[in-house]
Amino acid sequence: MISSWNADRGNRLEGEVSEFAIQETAETLRCLSSSELSPFAENYALILRNNKEKKKLLKTIRENQEKEDALISALAAEVFRLTGYLEKVREVMIDRGLAEQYRGLHLTTEKILDLLEEADLEVIDLAGQPLDEKILRQVEVLKYLQEDGLTEPVVKETIEPLVYRRGKCIKKGVVIGAAPPEILAD
Repeated sequence: MISSWNADRGNRLEGEVSEFAIQETAETLRCLSSSELSPFAENYALILRNNKEKKKLLKTIRENQEKEDALISALAAEVFRLTGYLEKVREVMIDRGLAEQYRGLHLTTEKILDLLEEADLEVIDLAGQPLDEKILRQVEVLKYLQEDGLTEPVVKETIEPLVYRRGKCIKKGVVIGAAPPEILAD
């Protein structure tokens, strides 16, 4: 007797649920077709609009980050070059009595490099590093020079440094490579 009562009750509930679903769907369609939206439809439209705005905002943030990365990596490359030029003229400046001026310029470039480091920027001089697959993916090699005594290709000179920000490469380096004659002959 209990099992027949449960079966009868279940059939009644199924009928009520089905009828409720049909009525709710009809009401939703009526609301959507009318000039006024139901609160549910309004909330859904608001969510869709917010998602579009969020995507647009994220795109703008990404574009601004790319611009900032390009600007700051260009600054880092120029400071790297300036540091190299200063090292080349160091002896000449000291010989001409410009040691104090050299020291001031050197301290200024070091301070700029420290500030870049505080901005989570890593400026990497690759000179002397092996030109392995990892490095080759991160640099442009302008040319290779033949050099006896090497067993593998290396970075002979860094023209532009490799620049990382927060562990991500934001600027590829530009280098001149050196390699043993047998590798260049291939």
